[in-house]
This record gives sequence, structure tokens and C-alpha cells, in this order.
Amino acid sequence: MRNILSEPTPTELHGRLKFTVEQFVECQDVEGKDILDIGCGYGFFELWAARNGVRHITGIDMTDADLQTASRHVRFPNVVFRQGSAIEVPLETASCDTVVSWEVIEHIPKNTEPIMFHEVSRVLRPKGVFYLSTPNRTLRAILGDPTYWMINHRHYSLDFFEKLAGQAGFRVVKHAVKAGYGEILDAWNLYVSKWIFRRDRFLKAKSQALTDCDYARERGFNTLFVKFQKIQDGSGA
Repeated sequence: MRNILSEPTPTELHGRLKFTVEQFVECQDVEGKDILDIGCGYGFFELWAARNGVRHITGIDMTDADLQTASRHVRFPNVVFRQGSAIEVPLETASCDTVVSWEVIEHIPKNTEPIMFHEVSRVLRPKGVFYLSTPNRTLRAILGDPTYWMINHRHYSLDFFEKLAGQAGFRVVKHAVKAGYGEILDAWNLYVSKWIFRRDRFLKAKSQALTDCDYARERGFNTLFVKFQKIQDGSGA
């Protein structure tokens, strides 16, 4: 993830990141566990996990340059950053209890989602869990996504993941669809301010508060969160 503003790893979380660690991820899947984070970005999840009892966590991203921010700001003996991808994970078979991947699957090469799930299954121990978040496949979410208009950003439905899970030896444990226009406005603010003006968000505190309010609502349409569990025998039953 290119850090054009030289931003540090965030320590104060808002919106999607705050919901991820405070409400969606379950403590028993972090405390005392070996975790893999696919597409770790600036390392927000590694920092949070290191402070919340993780046994060991490995964050991977595509290039050493992508890992610079996380490596510089997240320094714990039980946190490691390595180069790797969702479809070629540099970890041993059955080496993890939990795998997470936040806003990554939509960026991997098209039609390689089954390969990603195969790699996640490979590195997970029996009955291990896999968490992901991704843009939700609804018309409002698609039309409101700035990256859809720039790069035809992919969106996914729960039905897609239920079918993929069955084929890959997983089952869906739980899911949530959160946020809406507040998150969309914050995303446009981020992309315009960062990529055009090379600066932080306009009215940053208000924009972040808007996403916090958006995620406080019970339901939304913009972002899909899914937790899977690996089926021990891999049969899909």
C-alpha cells in the first residue's frame, strides 16, 4: 500500500477499522493464537493484536515497499512482516489458528478467489477461522465507490462467499453488512484529498465522526464482513 503522505500506523481507530476489532473479530480467535494477516497495509491489525494477547502474528503484503510503514511503526517480538500474496502465502501448512484479510480480495487478480481460499485453508489448522471484509455488491455501494469509477473495483455478495466456502472446505459462521452514505462520503474525501491534493482528509475529525456514526447503525449496505470456519475433514458438510 503506497504511503504517499508518510502516515504512521493508526492508533486511534474509526469507522470500519474500529468496527472490525471492537465488534466483529472475536477475542477467542486472537488471544493466544497464531494469526496471518493477508494484505496487512499499514499494520493496524498487527498493532491491535499485539496489544490484545496474540501469540504470534505474521503480516504479509506484496512488496517490501508496501511493508515499510508497518515495519517501522509496529515493533513487537511476536509480530513479523513478510513479503507475500493472497494467492502465494509464504507460510507452512497448518501453521495458523486464524487468518484475516481486510479489503484485499477485491484487489487480487480476477478469478483467483478460489486460489486464495485454497491457500488460506492450507495454512489454517483444523477448525481454524478466516475473517475478511470487502465492498458489498449492491447498486448503491458500487455506484458510490470512487475506485469503481477509477479501476472498476470489484464488489462481492454473501451468496458468492457461501458458494466459494462450500467448494473450499469452509462454512460461513457469521456475517455483517455495515455502513452506507457516511462511509461513501469519507471515501470520496480520502481519495480526493490524498490523490489529488496530496494531503490528509478535509475536515478529518468530522469525516471520521461521520463514519463512526455510520457504523453505529445496526444495518448498512456498503461493506461486507464474513467469518468462515475451516471444516476439519474438508468435505464441505
